[in-house]
Amino acid sequence: MARPVNRKCIECARLPIAEARQRLCWTDERQRCHKRRSHYLKRGDRNTSRRVQYRSSRSAQAGESFSLSTHPTASVILVIYSEQPHRFKSGETPVHAIGAELWVGSEFKEQMIPELCYGKRGDEVALLPPLILEEFSQRFAQSYNQGRRFQRFATKVHRHIQDCPVANPFQSLSSSAAR
Repeated sequence: MARPVNRKCIECARLPIAEARQRLCWTDERQRCHKRRSHYLKRGDRNTSRRVQYRSSRSAQAGESFSLSTHPTASVILVIYSEQPHRFKSGETPVHAIGAELWVGSEFKEQMIPELCYGKRGDEVALLPPLILEEFSQRFAQSYNQGRRFQRFATKVHRHIQDCPVANPFQSLSSSAAR
């Protein structure tokens, strides 16, 4: 087990050498204080380099990497377009459009044209995701998901209105009003 750290020596190591020698605890016997001072000053750097060296040796010993050869998973991602995607709160933030994307593994396959939500009530917008899943199941379950229906979305992605491929119907009104 390592020797415990001497708090007085750490405080002394932080002082300039002239002040450290004026302290009552300083001793020149076999340069004990000088050696400890040097040790405590360089201790953090030495420990850091030792940790880095240890980690690099461990990663070199890890061996070769491999991946499993499994069937890629098909997943449907729900895409919600709104004005504030970074602060999206369900029920508070108006939804511009809802779309979906099909990914097989890490490869993009298909995209649904987003459905505009302007003029729709909240309950009408809430009915869209199950309909989207059903449509994706009918179209792509056989070819991408081994005939199984898509039960749920893999994740939800929130994007800004500007990224929506469907034009904002009020955008032309606001740009003409600004002129």
